[in-house]
Formats: sequence, structure tokens, C-alpha cells
Amino acid sequence: MLRFLTSAMSFAVVAAGFIAQPSFAASSPARTLLNENRLDEGAAVCRQFEVLSTIDVDNFVACAWIYLRTDRTDGAERFMEKIRKSTLAANELSLLNAYGDIKRKRYEQARLSLNRLMDELRGQPLGPVAQELSAELYEAVGQNDTAAFIYKQVATDDPSRARAHWGLGRYYLSRGDIGRAKTHLQQAARLWPRHIGSRYNLAVILLQANEVDEAAKLLGQCYKINKADPGVLEQLGVVLEKRGNVAEAVKFWRKAISVSPDSTVAKEKLASYGTGAIDALIDQGQYDQALTQLNSLGKKVATEPAFQLRRAIIFRYQQKADQALPILAKYIQSTPKDPVAHRELGICHTNMKRWDKAAANFKTAIDLDPSNGLNHAWLAYIFEVRKKWPEARAQWASAVKLLSDSADLARARRRLASVEGKMSGKPVEREREPEPEREEPSKEDNQAPERGMWESAPPSGAQVPQ
Repeated sequence: MLRFLTSAMSFAVVAAGFIAQPSFAASSPARTLLNENRLDEGAAVCRQFEVLSTIDVDNFVACAWIYLRTDRTDGAERFMEKIRKSTLAANELSLLNAYGDIKRKRYEQARLSLNRLMDELRGQPLGPVAQELSAELYEAVGQNDTAAFIYKQVATDDPSRARAHWGLGRYYLSRGDIGRAKTHLQQAARLWPRHIGSRYNLAVILLQANEVDEAAKLLGQCYKINKADPGVLEQLGVVLEKRGNVAEAVKFWRKAISVSPDSTVAKEKLASYGTGAIDALIDQGQYDQALTQLNSLGKKVATEPAFQLRRAIIFRYQQKADQALPILAKYIQSTPKDPVAHRELGICHTNMKRWDKAAANFKTAIDLDPSNGLNHAWLAYIFEVRKKWPEARAQWASAVKLLSDSADLARARRRLASVEGKMSGKPVEREREPEPEREEPSKEDNQAPERGMWESAPPSGAQVPQ
């Protein structure tokens, strides 16, 4: 399902209204901006009119609409007080009052007013405005089918009603009817030359159809209007990603998160690309570089759970169990069913010779993921340390059945043979007793996460999740 732009996204009461201007006045600056849905620009103009002592009814009316639609209700009320001193805009003042009731969730009062106004204004320039406001009211109370029915009537009677097309575009998007949504969004974008919402949603539709160039044009228009809209920044990143320029895409996704930390698409994309690069560095034993890469993602991204788990794994490889432990504990609080995290926590406890805690973590990892041979191998090592040979043999046997890496499997088989030899009393090839990981890992141990496992030390690592 497509989402809508933050500034005009829900199929509820939305900013963006074409309000028919009174016949007594030529189009005023504020009215022009209102009719083109340029509400932020309109608000800036209206601040100048707030201090005027003279009565400029059309600008005052337009500013009241702009302020209501941008949630500046106190300012809107001040303009409406000025309008009440004139009799030139009585009908539009009534519409403003009805819309104010919608904004204040006085829905029944708004319904009664709008029903009366639709009857009184039928066939007049303000008649479609009353209909559109009625549609907005039905949106606000969740009766979207009724709202769409009214919008259809308005758009059929007058195809130049941009807000009716915008309402229908959002409605069809919410229903998954992409074809009709696209038609009405194109009409809204044509009638509103600086409307971000219609262009943004059209761009998302085009990106889903892999029409990258057309989507890029629309998003470029949006970006010129507002360079800080997180949705636009996210989708510009998607355009660059589809063109193979991931490095530039990452810049846009980071900027989106800096504007709005809840930018879902940007967070998911950065997590996808960021974790892949970090995992590759960990696999190569380049732990300092992996940590640098992680920190380069920015604080808001690097503190996401997936990255915090990797931070803990890096610290553990760097023999910094004291730094890894609190990160893993916090991560497990938010993600209690991640077997990798429990295994990593167990490895930290193992390196600190906290055998009971380590065993508990490895058992939890097995409960959560019994098909992973690493979990069994680590628990087998703990049983060896505590000379619980039957338990160790059972876990090594499970590891042998489950491990797929040839080197890991060979080590597990040697450990299993060693334990079985000790249990039978037969002489076995001499080997050192298991011991915690060395404080200063050898070059060989640091080459990759699984190197050095179970020879003279416990498994040196757990694979970073894919």
C-alpha cells in the first residue's frame, strides 16, 4: 500500500482546497496561493495581512482558510473576526465556520451547517466548496466511501476541481486501485503546479512500475519546492539506488532521517546496505574498519537494534567483553527471541569464565534455534570445561549433525572424538584442555568470524545475521 506525503497524507481532513472566490473581487495574492494549494507560501503572505488595520476581505478570507488548513487556528480566528465586520463574504464565512468545526471535531455541528449550506449554495460558485467540505467531514469520521462519492460528483460536474481529484486519488490509492488513482493524481498535479502530495504519490507509483526517469522528474519538482520533505528525500534515494548510485542514495536517506527520525524507508534502506558492508568487514576480521563504518551511518541509524548487535559483536571480537555485555543485554530486552544475541552474550560470559551464565545463554540460543550447530558447539564446550562428558558428547554430536562448514565440522568431529576417548578411558591424541579465548587473538583467529573454533579454544564467534 502506498503511503502519503507527511504534509498531506491521510485520507482524512487534508490541507489543499480550491475555494471559489467571491464575485466581487479579483484574485488576491493570498487567494491565488490558496487556490494553487501553496499553503506554506500563503501563510508567509498572510502574516503581513495580520497587522493591517484596513479591511481587505478577500485576502482575509483566503488567509483564514490557509491558517485553518495549516493548523493555525488562533490566527484563523483573528482573520474571521475581521471578516465579520463586513457583509461581503457571509457565505464563505459560514463555510469557514463549518470547516473550523471539523478541525475541532465538532462533527455533528459541522454536518448540520454543511447540509444547510449545500442546499443554499447549490448552483452558485461556492456550491462545490460546500460539497468538498462535506466530503472532508465524511473522511474525518471514517466514511471514506461516502466521501469518495461526493468527490466524484464534484469532479464530474467540474473537472477543474483539483481538490476533488486529490481526494479521489488518495481514495483509490487506499483501495489499491492504482490505475484510477494515477488518473486523478495526474489531474491534481496538473491543476496544482506546486503540489507535492500528488507528485510524490505519482512518483511512488511510477517507481513501483520501474518507470524511474518519469518518477525522477516528479521527485525533482517536489525537491525544488521543499528540500526538507523526508518522503521526497527517501524516494530520491530509491531513484538513485535503482540507477546503481548507492553512495548518493545513502546521502539522501541519511538526510531524510536527520529531518524525520521515523523515516521508515530510509531506515530500512540504510540498515540493508549498512549491515551488508559491516558484515563483510567483520567476516574479513577488519573490526576497526567495521566500527568506523557503523559510526559513519550517523547516531540515529547506528543506535538501531540491528546495528547495536553488530557493535557488540565487534567489541567481543576486540576482546572488549565489558563493552559488549551491556549492549547485548539491552538488545535482548528489545529483541528477546534473537538466538544470535543470546549466543554472543554467552560467548562474552565464557571469555570471562562465567560458566553458569554462559551455559544459560547457549541453552536459550538452542531453544530459539535448535538447528544451528554453533549453539550446540558452544554449549558442548561449556560442558567440557565442567567435565560433564555425557552432556558434552551429546552436544558435540548434535553439532556434527548440523554444521555445514567443512572446517567447523572437522573441528567438531575432533572434539567429539576427544570427549568419547575420555569417556571410554582409551588413549587419545594429546590436546590441550579447552580454555577461554585468548586475550590477544592470533592473526589466524582474527581472519574471519569462525576461525580458530574448538581447537585449543572455544568457538571464536557467531555469524553475523544476514
